[in-house]
Amino acid sequence: MHRTAQLLRWYTASRTAFSVHSPLLYSFCTEVLDDDRCYYAFEPIERQRSLLLESGGSQILTDLAGASLPGPVKLADSISRASSPAWKGQFLFRLAKWWQPDAILEVGTHVGLATSYLAAARKHTPVWTIDQSAQAHTLAGRLWESLALDQIRPITAPACRGLEEVDWSHGRKWLVYLDADHRSSSVEEMLRYLETRLERPFLVVIDDIRWSDDMFAGWSRWHTLRTGAWIDLFQGGLWIADDAFLEPVHMSLIPRKWKPLRLGWI
Repeated sequence: MHRTAQLLRWYTASRTAFSVHSPLLYSFCTEVLDDDRCYYAFEPIERQRSLLLESGGSQILTDLAGASLPGPVKLADSISRASSPAWKGQFLFRLAKWWQPDAILEVGTHVGLATSYLAAARKHTPVWTIDQSAQAHTLAGRLWESLALDQIRPITAPACRGLEEVDWSHGRKWLVYLDADHRSSSVEEMLRYLETRLERPFLVVIDDIRWSDDMFAGWSRWHTLRTGAWIDLFQGGLWIADDAFLEPVHMSLIPRKWKPLRLGWI
């Protein structure tokens, strides 16, 4: 019931491209949220997901991180419950094509499906991905090889420590995807670190902002401490750190197809 109430409040407050004044956010709405085209990379990546599910029924994972999957689990179960689903990977692909970063960082590799979508969108852009599981990077490496994604650079370390191993001098415009430690204190630590390393503009994707009351409290607090645009997409959020926003912007955005009309309070 709590989740349903949150969804209704978010939907009521959400805006579409028709009611966004910022040119940057308008282009995000039209080129990312409202883009429903099927790109060249989608089918090959999802074919690999199916192969992993078919071949991983009995394979046991012993050190794959995942807050909802403690202890040893079957590969197929882990992919079904903890990997980025197709719609999320495709959102990340469109986001990377829109933002056109010089470098990409992912925190939380899992088996490399989300990484694949990010890398496929920018075939000549270096992609760093951090995960504390060596087993995850072994599985992900096979996936990336099958998809001919050779620009991915895995770092095996806990999230915050892994940030120190990234080559931050590579390019000025970054896209960062945080999908590892779902504690607000850990996300706050990573955001503070990114602020010391990155030049504006940069874009941070924070996954699962409604994972827990603690995470959502953090999301509600982080935007009050930093300038830029903070975009609530319900399951995840974006921080667009761009000096074009002279004051902090905090809003909920939704694809036009999910809210075609704005009548009265909706």
